[in-house]
Amino acid sequence: MSGFVDYDAFFSIGKFIGVNVVITGNITGTGSQKRLVIKSIDMLTSTILSMEQINL
Repeated sequence: MSGFVDYDAFFSIGKFIGVNVVITGNITGTGSQKRLVIKSIDMLTSTILSMEQINL
């Protein structure tokens, strides 16, 4: 129910629809200590192309 999709399924779906790069993000922390992390991932190699972290 959390909305989490395991990475194997995530990459299978991306490859099936012909995606080259996927953008993912998540928010962690509690109260006033929250952080947003955004990543761009190459679907062919599964490597992180870029990553940004922002304190909210």
